[in-house]
Amino acid sequence: MLFVAFYVDDLIFTGNNGEMIQEFESTMSWEFEKTNLGLMNFFFGLEIRLGDTIVSVSHETYANEIFKKYKIA
Repeated sequence: MLFVAFYVDDLIFTGNNGEMIQEFESTMSWEFEKTNLGLMNFFFGLEIRLGDTIVSVSHETYANEIFKKYKIA
């Protein structure tokens, strides 16, 4: 299975088959000029944390920046 998300000029993809992921990345590189930023850490203000068996998504960093900006905490 391969999951692909596009937004304007951003693209993220993941899946459960390493060969399929590599083939997709290779095809995209062949067809389009792109930059590979490696594993995702942030996307649309969401912080992505990858564990051994879990992926967690949070707004913790974004919320802390808002708190700091408005001197809430």
